[in-house]
Amino acid sequence: MREDHAVQPSSSISPQARPISPGRLILAVLLLLPAALVCALTQLWPTVGTLALSLQDTEVLNARSTWIGLDNYALLFEREDLARAFLFALALAFVRVLAVAVVPPVMGWAVARLSGGGSALSRGLAALPALFYLPGALGLALLLTLMGQRSAGQTGLSAWLTDPTTAPMFVGLVDGLAALAFGVSLGVVVFGAAARSAQPRKWMLVAWVASIATAAALGWQVVDLPMTLTNGGPARATMTPLLLAFQLFAQSMQSGVGAAVASLTLIPILGLGLLAGLGVALARPSLEAVDDASSQARPSGLALAGLVVGGGITAVAVLLLAWIYLVPLLSGSTDRLPDINGLVVWSDSLLSPVAGVVINLVLALLGAYAIGGLRPLGRNSLWLLLPFAPWLFVTPALHAFDWLLKYRAIGALGTWVAMIPPGFSPAVLTILAIAFFGVRATAGGRSRALPWALAVALAGVWSLSAIYDLFWQFMLSGPRVATWVMLVTRASQRMQGVDPSLWLSLWAPALSIGLGLIVWMILFGHRLRLARAE
Repeated sequence: MREDHAVQPSSSISPQARPISPGRLILAVLLLLPAALVCALTQLWPTVGTLALSLQDTEVLNARSTWIGLDNYALLFEREDLARAFLFALALAFVRVLAVAVVPPVMGWAVARLSGGGSALSRGLAALPALFYLPGALGLALLLTLMGQRSAGQTGLSAWLTDPTTAPMFVGLVDGLAALAFGVSLGVVVFGAAARSAQPRKWMLVAWVASIATAAALGWQVVDLPMTLTNGGPARATMTPLLLAFQLFAQSMQSGVGAAVASLTLIPILGLGLLAGLGVALARPSLEAVDDASSQARPSGLALAGLVVGGGITAVAVLLLAWIYLVPLLSGSTDRLPDINGLVVWSDSLLSPVAGVVINLVLALLGAYAIGGLRPLGRNSLWLLLPFAPWLFVTPALHAFDWLLKYRAIGALGTWVAMIPPGFSPAVLTILAIAFFGVRATAGGRSRALPWALAVALAGVWSLSAIYDLFWQFMLSGPRVATWVMLVTRASQRMQGVDPSLWLSLWAPALSIGLGLIVWMILFGHRLRLARAE
């Protein structure tokens, strides 16, 4: 990483250098207010609800609650499986950290050293692994693969999941492969932007710390893979905190104890998010666009070696994941689909989650422009992200228990409304605010369009996570809702195969959005650069 080849920032004057007028302050407040209100409703309110529920003895069927203080926590700490669940979550978090700590930064830096057609091809290929980071669908695919092996009288990989010693290693390996695949796609964007900065070492380190924190936070909240593959077994060897919370909450009807587990999982995530928000406010990063005339650094032998080695490791991971996804389709299962309304399936599978993403994305765009575009506090405007920061790494799974009770109370449980992701994303707000921070007064064309183009890419990734969020759908869908993910889940629970047409429909959104991400990477992946906002 040689700094003498770094692209120097433009000397253009930032549009935010002009004096901050009262009208600009008022406009910023008006644009930011909807995002703040929705974040309070969909993040703060469920957080308070989960914490409060953990301090109550709730009779779910009678909707009655009694305040009992910390008794649920005392009961919880008497369980032997609690420590095992948190230790396994720590192990998964560690595996994810290993997955993103080396190969993604090497790939991001190496691709940034390329120019011309080689760079475009590398960026396009780097978008492909993002398609395989769909934990719920990955678990279903692997489960169907193992079911096919059992029906053919083969033990194979399925034997690993019946042994308490090997099952955690197997689940961790699959989860680590998925994290590596997605980490490379994200790393080419994030670490590439850091490598193009005027201080590549500094920003590569910042990006590395951010990726480690993200991987650890998401690994701490894993639930889809263990739920589909082992349901926490054998002998609770693959139990995670959220899976334990689900079993206590929804199966044992111990909602207060289940909420206590969710709260213990949530609290460190809130603290980590707050620390990350402080880091963003202090570092003042801005995401700028490199001009078309900007020169690319010549590739070095070290960069080419990193590209070959990192690309080889990524290719192996992607091929293994692709095999998992394709085997159920190639098995030729001909089990007949249940009698379902195809229009309802498409609506439940796509319209509800995508509508939620679009609504929340618009609010995030308005709030991000208020913070990063208008800069109501000047160069210190990123401090306005701090109230949102605690929920930076919170996934919908942590709030699913509280939403289940809320939807049940209003009679919306098991309807299409429950399939709309209610969670406003502070992570998307933060990324877009940093992007708006980097737009300069003289910018034009793709440079000025960078935040909006980035919003399109984030919408694609966000939509993938919502469409394939198995845990959210499993908790809130009910028997009346038929999404592709739930149809495959119910088939696997009945130990049945899956009709090939259903399997193709299940992957249609991933393939379509993935093609769009490849085009985005080719057009914009080389134009990003991190800098410190002044």
